[in-house]
Amino acid sequence: MIERFYDLPGPGHLSGQPKAVRCGDFVFFAAMRGVNEDGSISDDPHVQATRLLEILRAQLEALGLSPANVVKAGIYLKDMHRTRPILNKVWAAEFGDEQPVRFAVEVSDMGGEGDSTLILMEVVAYHTSTPSSGGTSRRPSAQ
Repeated sequence: MIERFYDLPGPGHLSGQPKAVRCGDFVFFAAMRGVNEDGSISDDPHVQATRLLEILRAQLEALGLSPANVVKAGIYLKDMHRTRPILNKVWAAEFGDEQPVRFAVEVSDMGGEGDSTLILMEVVAYHTSTPSSGGTSRRPSAQ
């Protein structure tokens, strides 16, 4: 079964596409940016990263999920060397020791003319009511 979600917290898409789609046990979130509630975008990468993860958390919670359900994130950065270290600190505070897999790439354009977006993110979360198979989640020991 496929479910589409249009009314999740955070800014909507101009094209009217859903903010998330659930397919089976996975929820695929559309690209999101750290847009302020008034529609503005800060030029500060820390503010954008913080706001982006606030929006993600609100959308996850609206679907009965939490950051612990996030299994993969794709990150697009306008300036990798300036922004990634800042994002990493905000990311670690949000996800702690159980972080999802993630990739980050630098891109030159993330919107229309004058758009000050520095970080764009897409996310996949796992959501199931099926009991765990008994597997464990372990971090590798430090070598």
